[in-house]
Amino acid sequence: MLRELYIENIAVIERASLQLIAGLNVLTGETGAGKSMLIGAVNAILGNRTSKDIIRRGADRALISAVFEDISPAAIAKVQQLGYLCEDGQLLITREILKDGRNICKIGGRPANVTILKELGETLITVHGQHDSQQLLDESRHVEVLDRYGQLEDLLGQYYLQFDKVRQLKKQVRELEQAQADRDRQIDILSYQISEIETAQLQPEEDSTLEGQRDRARYAGLIAQNLHTALGSLQGEDAPGALELLDGAVLALQNIRDYLPELGAVCDKLQSLRYEIEEYAGDISAQQLDDEEYLDIDFIESRLDTIYRLKKKYGQSIEEILAYGDSCRQKLAQIEGGSEQLEALRDRMKIELHSCKELALQLMAKRKKVGQRLAQAVCRELAFLNMPGVRFVVQVEPTDKLHPRGMDEVRFLISANVGEEPKSISKIASGGELSRIMLAIKSILADKDGIDTLIFDEIDTGVSGSAAQRIGQKLGEVAASHQIICVTHSAQVAAYGASHLLIQKTTDGSQTFTDVRALGSDERITELARIVSGDHITPLALENAREILAFAHGGAR
Repeated sequence: MLRELYIENIAVIERASLQLIAGLNVLTGETGAGKSMLIGAVNAILGNRTSKDIIRRGADRALISAVFEDISPAAIAKVQQLGYLCEDGQLLITREILKDGRNICKIGGRPANVTILKELGETLITVHGQHDSQQLLDESRHVEVLDRYGQLEDLLGQYYLQFDKVRQLKKQVRELEQAQADRDRQIDILSYQISEIETAQLQPEEDSTLEGQRDRARYAGLIAQNLHTALGSLQGEDAPGALELLDGAVLALQNIRDYLPELGAVCDKLQSLRYEIEEYAGDISAQQLDDEEYLDIDFIESRLDTIYRLKKKYGQSIEEILAYGDSCRQKLAQIEGGSEQLEALRDRMKIELHSCKELALQLMAKRKKVGQRLAQAVCRELAFLNMPGVRFVVQVEPTDKLHPRGMDEVRFLISANVGEEPKSISKIASGGELSRIMLAIKSILADKDGIDTLIFDEIDTGVSGSAAQRIGQKLGEVAASHQIICVTHSAQVAAYGASHLLIQKTTDGSQTFTDVRALGSDERITELARIVSGDHITPLALENAREILAFAHGGAR
């Protein structure tokens, strides 16, 4: 459960700390005091989208931290799965929002990110906001509620995998059918492209080799002249060359070697150098002999032109051109064998489609059974919530095609009066009725979700009197097994809280501040009287508040 929530520099809240207990925690306060900011802070800790605009004026950052205790085994498992530690069932989550838009998130003091917070938050808290009752008006969401109640997620997961497999097969069949429709044209194009590439008989890196040969062919005269000069300088022609001169130097040193032994090493090095130069002269001479092999400039230019044309069509390099040719051959083989492949795919799709429909039928059958149980449970809850004449119906009807959640449509219908046909919730239910229907569903789902903490933000909207009192009693019942945090404007609902927190706004003339504090017994009576009567609190209003509080803690369902 959420044991402590600390908030700093969020909107009108400079600094606030909420100490929360197991059971029902109620939060009251005047409009604009900052109750919605508290819910926003919780949503931020849960990894939901937030904005730097929530940072209090004059501050450079906002901070929210939450301490959770005695968290569920499912939440502990999620913490460990995400790579974090949960010591003694306690967990600290923090999130800083900076003015430059950055977020600094931590779990147990270790860095995290918003995505991780969101994944973990789904196991810790469920928030029912002021506008969540409107989800009941979106009939596409009704099936989600039914599946959660019936714990059909595993079967739905199996179905979706099969549905996706059928969808992929259908896509492949469509693509192959389209390919078959263009078969002759594609065969001609692919055959021509394959022939053009194969006829060229390209070799890897051939273009680089040819470009080098082209340069040598273009400058053959200059190359030959300088090779001749270099070779003459080494071997000699009209005058002694380097080899002959080195021979003379070596011979001269050998003649005096016995008299100047210290020159022996020099003589040996000159001899070695003479052999090296002789090898270099051989290399130069070999180049002169190979000139005939690459002097066909016309052939080289023609070959490079062929490669250039193919590059413009099929790739930026010879490797890409050859790879394109391989791809063409594969496509051609696929098209030429497309008829057999298409029939095989269609046969396989029929088999997978049959399996998909079987799973969809299983889902539909289970939904119909679960729907009856859910309808009965909601009707019992609604009767308690001062809607005894309302009949709640879960309608499960088959559709003419498969969709990601099956082959049926789920709708919640209500009949407001005995004898009337059930109709869509959107056509009948008022705001107060929507709130109570949603509370009924939430209370029924509470044990199915396995989440310890439920937050209700003004679940009593549009409700007053005995209906509000019943909502408070229902929240108290759910709080016997879950931690409930409820923001309310109703004294009847607030009276059922085991802990009552007051959110109060003050101003120093230049800035507004919000404070949150737990109320004692007398303060609580005063706050209940304020909710009922406004700022002018009379003795009669205080007595009325005492009666409301006494009834809440002495009454029973």
